[in-house]
Amino acid sequence: MSIPLSIILKYSFLPFIIVILTGCSNHTPASALLSNSSTVSLDSALNVLNTEMTKVDDYRRQKEIRLNALKKDLQTDSGHLSFKVANELFEEYKAYQSDSAFRYATIMSRIAEGADAPALRAKANVAFADYFISVGFFKEASEMLGRTDSRFLNTEEKCNFYNLHTRLYRALCSYVGGEASPLWLTYNNLNRDYLDSILHTAPSDSYIYAYTKIDREQLDNKNDEKAIADRKALLSRYAISDHERAINYSRLAHSHLDAGKRKEAEYYLALSSIADLHSNTTETTSATMLANLLHEEGRNDEAYPYIQMALDDATFFNTRLRKYEISGYMPKIDQARYNWINGQIWKLAIVIGIILGLLILAVILFLQLKKRKRTLEQTNAELDNKTKEISKSHRQLAEANSLLNQTVEQLRETTEIKDRYIMQSLYVNTAFVNQVEEKCKEVVKAVKEKKYDDLKFLPYKMGIKEERQRIYRSFDEAFLKLFPNFIEELNKLFDAENHIIITDGELPMDVRIFALLRLGIADPADVAAYLNLSTKTVYVYKTKMKSRSNVGNNEFEDRVKAIPKP
Repeated sequence: MSIPLSIILKYSFLPFIIVILTGCSNHTPASALLSNSSTVSLDSALNVLNTEMTKVDDYRRQKEIRLNALKKDLQTDSGHLSFKVANELFEEYKAYQSDSAFRYATIMSRIAEGADAPALRAKANVAFADYFISVGFFKEASEMLGRTDSRFLNTEEKCNFYNLHTRLYRALCSYVGGEASPLWLTYNNLNRDYLDSILHTAPSDSYIYAYTKIDREQLDNKNDEKAIADRKALLSRYAISDHERAINYSRLAHSHLDAGKRKEAEYYLALSSIADLHSNTTETTSATMLANLLHEEGRNDEAYPYIQMALDDATFFNTRLRKYEISGYMPKIDQARYNWINGQIWKLAIVIGIILGLLILAVILFLQLKKRKRTLEQTNAELDNKTKEISKSHRQLAEANSLLNQTVEQLRETTEIKDRYIMQSLYVNTAFVNQVEEKCKEVVKAVKEKKYDDLKFLPYKMGIKEERQRIYRSFDEAFLKLFPNFIEELNKLFDAENHIIITDGELPMDVRIFALLRLGIADPADVAAYLNLSTKTVYVYKTKMKSRSNVGNNEFEDRVKAIPKP
């Protein structure tokens, strides 16, 4: 009896037992592949898988320690065998070693018969059926399920009992050759019936209900994209066991492959393979399918270790069905790998031949070039000297040009500033002289009319304060015409909340101080005299503005001086 591997991989979902919360690789930890599977790349998953393959012996050693502890507990104090421990040993072995799984299923059956306990007998029958399906003994599995009285099973055990039926009939659907076979419809309908049985039995908020519902919906209306979305939602919704998580990764791989998403399928198969290594699951198809997909892409060097691992697992599990399936792929991958290696050897031979030819040619050229070496060295030395002299001249010329351009620019700016302020000074001074003349006339008139009391109020009427404000406004107007970008550039030295906003074209006093700095008036005493402030006040204004800026105090004034004139 044999079942084509491609059909088994598509429809038969045998148990996987995974523990992915331990272990790490040199690249991406295995736990990250579970918690962040949507962002980790296929290459990272394969790197982890390659690393985990080197730890098989460590994982199996831990497994054997756990098994030995259970075997010691198998014998009760009264000398009788413990059905509970035998069941635990069966669960440990059923995806690890088929012979041992059969042995402990037999012990469970013997204990049940000896105790004449229908409930224990039903559990033993379920264990036998699980074993028979795993090794491909479908007739025996069907008979064993048929003689099991499900009335003695609790809700969880009944769901497992019905799930074994669905596994059996999916495998039989594959075995009879697909939908073209008359038997396929019969087995498919039975599969549908037992999926319905699970849905009628399991609590509606349970994981098994949600998992089965996805399978049931896909039977009536196959939709790979919906299956992928539902499966991912299920993984994020339930705190499920590692075994159940592994099955979902396998199902996700199949759905992605059916949807034409090959890389995603390979990624989830890598996850299942990593899980199998962690949990010592040797009854698996994930590594075989991953190797086959890589082989089809011509990546035989990567595929070979995975197909070899699958064969080792099948041998360890001791199932002829799996070994037969793998043997159909092993020669193809071996041959492809051999051809690739052979091709690489020929390529290497050709490259070596070319290298030898080039080496001989190089020796000949070396002997010829050696004669000219001294002449070339002398010529090169002379050229180097000339080049250095020319480079030096170029640097000097560039420095001179740069200095000249700088000087010209400074002169141009200085000339423009001078012209602007000469005109502004003429206007201001003329206005001031006219005002003084007017006040002098008032003095003469007051003296002539002997209105001496009016003379003492004359200084207050001179408009000194107004004149000073007019001087400031004239300065501000002239400066902003020379540097219309000054406020914008100055604001770049502050955060948004400290930006300077001017109204009516009038500069705040602290900004006016730094405007004078930009014009080259840096001495605080000169600034204080021009603005009718004390030197200390000038320092206070400057310190406050610097403290609000987002640059260092020492750097602030240099940045202001460097504001360009448009």
